Amino acid sequence: MFTAAILLTISAFVTKIALADDCSTCRNLISNFIRGLDNTASGSFSGGNTLWEEKTLVDYAVSETRFHSVIDNVCEKSQFQCQKVLHEVEPLLDEWWTKVFRKTPGKMENIEKEICIEGARLCCPANSYGKECLPCSPCSIFGGHCDGNGTRLGDGTCVCRTGYAGVNCDTCNTQTHFQSASSTDDVVVCERCHSSCEGGCDGPTASDCKACASGWFSKPNNVGSFDCVDVNECESDPCMRNQYCKNTEGSYECRLCSVECDGCTGPTNENCLKCSQGFTLIDGRCEDINECETEPPPCSRPGEVCINKKGGYQCDCKLGWNKVQGLCRPKDATGDSLSELLVETETNQRSEL
Repeated sequence: MFTAAILLTISAFVTKIALADDCSTCRNLISNFIRGLDNTASGSFSGGNTLWEEKTLVDYAVSETRFHSVIDNVCEKSQFQCQKVLHEVEPLLDEWWTKVFRKTPGKMENIEKEICIEGARLCCPANSYGKECLPCSPCSIFGGHCDGNGTRLGDGTCVCRTGYAGVNCDTCNTQTHFQSASSTDDVVVCERCHSSCEGGCDGPTASDCKACASGWFSKPNNVGSFDCVDVNECESDPCMRNQYCKNTEGSYECRLCSVECDGCTGPTNENCLKCSQGFTLIDGRCEDINECETEPPPCSRPGEVCINKKGGYQCDCKLGWNKVQGLCRPKDATGDSLSELLVETETNQRSEL
């Protein structure tokens, strides 16, 4: 059973997602509205002469007909979230159309602000957050972003990008990153330590680590410090039969041998320890044996044809023959001819012994 506290938390989380969606949906809706205006810019009512069309073209540009033509296409019918927000902002758009657009057609630079921010109060201006659109802290100029930036949500705290730390995300996470030489007094640039490092570093190489991560070992260097060197786990032969070991930085991978190989040291048929059944060594590579070319031929019963396959072969019936009771027989063969075929097959088998 859910406790009241859990239900309240879930409810608050769902509400937060819905509000965030309302803001982004409103902004997308306005983008679609502007695109619709662009697409209908050359539209007009149907007319019969040039003077009438010039007059009606101007009339159409600011008409309710054009407005509703654009509004009808800003959302797909299946987009519930868009339809919900449109229901809320359509009266605001209608008012904007009448009071702003009709007076100065083409003036659209503030439409998102007037509809989504000031009208419906679904969003905030950039670098502000929350119900009252309070100013964000300056962390966005460093290594983070303001929680709720541009929406009616969040608490304005700095959410640091990977590698950054501090209240304003203006320092580096010293466990994984170091401060780059390209940093200035105003901007801190954090770069990731080498993958061999554990517990931080002073620079970008395997020689700058505080300590070596798992899969690496420390090796003294000629400057009185140490380098982190990759452990070659493949030297201990950790993989199973018909696998070969591929060493990677800080680890290893076991990969399947080629089908031609019975044991291998690498990925191709040139790396086989020995050849699998159905293959033979030719010029240092395990190649398929064409059993269909061997003597005696493996598919010698009446109507049979040999099909070579990788590592083996298959006996099929030749064209015009069908397999019946494990034997190939002509498609138009009768019961008597099938009996004769069985006798012929037995005779051939005895002669081969």
